[in-house]
Amino acid sequence: MKKLFFSILIVLLCLSTAKAQIISQYIETSSGSTPKGIEIWNNTSSALNFATNILVIEKGTNGAIPSPDFTLSSGTLAANAVLVIGTSDMQTITESNGSTFHLKAFTFNGDDALVVKYGGVITDVLGVPGSDPGTAWSGSGVSTADRNIAIKVGITTGDTDGWIDPSLRFETVSTNNSATGFGIAPLAPTPSITLSNATLSNFNYVIEKGPSGGQSFVVSGIWLSENITITPSPNYEISLDNISFQSTAITLSQLSGTVANTTVYTRLKTGLSEGVYNENISLTSTGVPTKTVLCTGRVCAIPNAWINEFHYDNNGTDEEEAIEIIIKNAADYNLADFSLSLYNGGDGTVYGSQTVNNFTAGQTLNGYSVFYWKPSSLQNGPDGFSLNYLGTSVQFVSYEGSFNATDGPATGLTSTRIYTVEGSTTPVGNSLQLTGSGNICSHFNWSSQQASLGAVNNYQLFGEYIPPVPVNWKYILFAFLFIGISIVYRKIR
Repeated sequence: MKKLFFSILIVLLCLSTAKAQIISQYIETSSGSTPKGIEIWNNTSSALNFATNILVIEKGTNGAIPSPDFTLSSGTLAANAVLVIGTSDMQTITESNGSTFHLKAFTFNGDDALVVKYGGVITDVLGVPGSDPGTAWSGSGVSTADRNIAIKVGITTGDTDGWIDPSLRFETVSTNNSATGFGIAPLAPTPSITLSNATLSNFNYVIEKGPSGGQSFVVSGIWLSENITITPSPNYEISLDNISFQSTAITLSQLSGTVANTTVYTRLKTGLSEGVYNENISLTSTGVPTKTVLCTGRVCAIPNAWINEFHYDNNGTDEEEAIEIIIKNAADYNLADFSLSLYNGGDGTVYGSQTVNNFTAGQTLNGYSVFYWKPSSLQNGPDGFSLNYLGTSVQFVSYEGSFNATDGPATGLTSTRIYTVEGSTTPVGNSLQLTGSGNICSHFNWSSQQASLGAVNNYQLFGEYIPPVPVNWKYILFAFLFIGISIVYRKIR
């Protein structure tokens, strides 16, 4: 049993190495009898010894069973080197390219099969032994007649049962009897990773509102000896479906050296502190330069911004319907990162939206800037608005009732109701607006006033918050009691 095992092992080793002794170039003259020859490539990692493993080239003429036509029983062939066997006119170019030449006045034509044997084992076949194709085997412009053809990049093993279409393995070098390329070993295929979208930006979100939205890149690989490993950076996570994200590496398995186009998604993690996050996702495989995807993003503080004035209904035909917002230090922001969504209170859906860079800019006072938008119309309620930053709702208000948002930036939120309303008795030219003093939205109160679109509202002051004077009801009751006693006392007198 042990002897049988070692015998099988030796055969397998011979087969595994033998398939690397392949025809890497072939020429069949287009006129006369020369040049005719073949190039044999040893693309293994060790030298071939022809004294111990004889190299035999067999020829099958016009469909006949192949028989020995050339034998080499001495010498060696170094790893990744080639030797050329052919007519005398091929010697000079072979040796000038640093390779060994063996003279053989081949007489094969384009319809004659060739078989390569090393140590008695078939390692490669050109054409189909026992079959006569007529004048040549051909396909896609590649032919075994009247051509100099060379092995394609990436073909590294022999085809031991032959083929009818040479274009599957070879490409045309010349058709003019030039022996160009003979004596030069084929270039080993260069493994590579191909990447699209090597830079992704705007992975942004408002603090405590993460993660960011997902973005994608496409990766593929060829001639790989190992799988591709995609490793996320510390503050980004990756996914193959844009649903399940992970902070650990993802492996893309190669099959016969190839990784097909694969879409990979990435996003900025949730729970990060305020700051800028510019980081690289790395893609690696053995023997391949590392590729990276640069991801740029940031986690931002909630801006000091709010809805400051709006008008949706008045006596008669509605006029000058509009919404006004305030942004503090607006110059510090990209206005396109802000948007306003109009919400239908009936089903909680968005019925209109606009980014603030498309609003009309108004007055700026004490660092507070006014912007307003006139939609084609505003619904009469119960409806509402969501002021958004980086796709996150920072204020969700409604009028004539409250409701839950079912889509858009405010999804899942319940609106904060404004109790001051408009209707058929609202004079033309009025609006609902915040009044009072302060520096954040909660410092002000809603009231109906003469519209001041684009300007600071009537009775509104930006700056230090002046709270209402607290009322001490004990003193008021005491005062009324004192007044009452005084009146009674006077009457008694």
